[in-house]
Amino acid sequence: MLALFRIPAFLHFWLAQVFSRLGDAIATTAIIFLIGSNSSDPIFISLVIFAELFATTAFGLFAGSIADRFPKHLVMIYMDVFRIVINIIMILCIASPLALIVLVFLKGIGTTIFYPARTSFIPDIVGENHVNEAMSISQSTYFTVYIIGPAIAGLLLTTTSVSMIFVLDILSYLFSIIFIMIANSFIVSKAKLDLTPEEKVTHEPIWASMISGLKTVYRIPSLFFLLMILIPFMFVAGIFDTTYTSILLQVFRLPAIDYGQIQSIEGIGAVVGAIIGPFLLRKLNSSLLLLCTIIAFGILMSCVTPLNYIHATNLSPIYVWSLAIGIINALINLPITSIFLKITPKPFRGRGISILQTLTTLGIILGLLSGGIVARYFNLITLTTIAGIALIVFILIIACTSKFKHLLQESRSEPTVASTSKQATESS
Repeated sequence: MLALFRIPAFLHFWLAQVFSRLGDAIATTAIIFLIGSNSSDPIFISLVIFAELFATTAFGLFAGSIADRFPKHLVMIYMDVFRIVINIIMILCIASPLALIVLVFLKGIGTTIFYPARTSFIPDIVGENHVNEAMSISQSTYFTVYIIGPAIAGLLLTTTSVSMIFVLDILSYLFSIIFIMIANSFIVSKAKLDLTPEEKVTHEPIWASMISGLKTVYRIPSLFFLLMILIPFMFVAGIFDTTYTSILLQVFRLPAIDYGQIQSIEGIGAVVGAIIGPFLLRKLNSSLLLLCTIIAFGILMSCVTPLNYIHATNLSPIYVWSLAIGIINALINLPITSIFLKITPKPFRGRGISILQTLTTLGIILGLLSGGIVARYFNLITLTTIAGIALIVFILIIACTSKFKHLLQESRSEPTVASTSKQATESS
């Protein structure tokens, strides 16, 4: 896996991710602190998170069409420039929580358009055979940065102004632009040679491009079936996102120091999960790994019931539980992205990733909203346990279907771009 850093294009691509992600993590923490300290209404903090999620849901399909229509490195560069402009405006609107939330939404649009271009750019950088390793490095970097970022933000908030933090975020985007340009310079000639006439993106209207992307995913049975698995799962994950923090603070009544340590432990688990993911994919079929991790997630949700009986005398199981949650969260993402990149035809990869991003985010939003409403009328422990058991039953039923067996077969054979393109055409 570390051998990928010997590839100049990937090394610079990774450095671009490190700088932009670190800047984002620091800036997001600063925004939440700023809004929380300037407003007495807690709903404003919730709106910050919702604004980012809503941007992904509203503009996800559009983002995929952009990624497939234009050179991916240029899409990433332009979105970095766009987010630089948003940060400059944020500096001018520091005193207005409402304006900051609107700007977070606009910045979320830039991130939403950036993400499919970045993810679908990875096979061009490392080749089809190293996608799993590259995604693992990308995810471990993501989780590591989001552990380090808030800590750095906390230090900066005590030593400098919020405006300076936004300036640092601007600098991170500038470094990202530079490294993306360098990375592309190493692969541009190869990418032109590898692109066959059948794979070139036509200049169809954006709306037509979005519709053709949806049709392509629908016509590839394995991709459509995968989405039918992921949407209910993300819905349950959204419910867990709603109850998780409340259980730790309101039911288990963790002190601030234990709560902070558990958050760090979960982040460490995510890094571990991203690192061991490729090794597990070599031993297990990617679809089988996805099945196992979703079942494990359901089991971890159900574990809140026994934890509720022992937390008063021993917190160690809660630490182990949080570590396992972090590992499973990372392991779930790797096979999902791997399957999509392998099965989706090359001209549709940006749209495929954006459809995945949009629908899964929509599932999380619905889960968050439903979980918040239902939690008013049900015990948090009971709600989380029932949701976990329901998820396990759902996945076990899915595992017995012929469509899942077909997905297993496709993941095992790792179909080529040509074969999936042919499959999509034949299904039309």
